[in-house]
Amino acid sequence: MLKSLSRFLRDHPVLTRALVLGYTALLCCFFFPLGSSSPLHRVILFGLMVLCLAEAYGPGREKGVFLRTLAAAAAGLLGRYLLEYGEASNSRNFTVENILWFLAAVPLCMTLAYHILCKWLLSQTNAGQAR
Repeated sequence: MLKSLSRFLRDHPVLTRALVLGYTALLCCFFFPLGSSSPLHRVILFGLMVLCLAEAYGPGREKGVFLRTLAAAAAGLLGRYLLEYGEASNSRNFTVENILWFLAAVPLCMTLAYHILCKWLLSQTNAGQAR
């Protein structure tokens, strides 16, 4: 069953990318502001998303990954704002500084990690093929 799911996702890259970006938006919704959760949770979950981005987009697409991750982060922030609309936490969390920091840090870090991961995976693949 796992092989058939893997093949299905490989045969439908648009669906795979939509799922990855949707889950990124969901993570951004629940991890805003950045100090609201444990650093270990953020590293693990965003790290898994970077693995998914590398699989869904492949190497050499940093600009597109950055823009799509930025859009997903903005969608996650909008979802968080609507989820807590009218609550006092919105006035405390949704400051200009928090929003700009989040929209700069998350896409930049995820794109940087994507770039490093793709370079490392390519070097590992090329080293394995050279043998």
